[in-house]
Amino acid sequence: MATCIQFDANGFAVLAAGEPSTCTAVLLSGTEYAQIQAAQSVDISYPQAGAVFSFFFGFTLAAWYVAKNVGLLLEAVRRF
Repeated sequence: MATCIQFDANGFAVLAAGEPSTCTAVLLSGTEYAQIQAAQSVDISYPQAGAVFSFFFGFTLAAWYVAKNVGLLLEAVRRF
């Protein structure tokens, strides 16, 4: 279970009574830390990262291309 700690005037951690939600800081055990790390870790491979990058890069190029052509059309209508 997480232990509630507070910092004294010298900056040292001191055990304190209270719920973890009301503490200045919380001290975790090794197993609690491992559980949090396992829950937050995301396994992403290089092909997945490449696919995400390619999608957003392609989307950016497509948006630029559409905006450029719309600008050319608006310029042509304005001159007409």
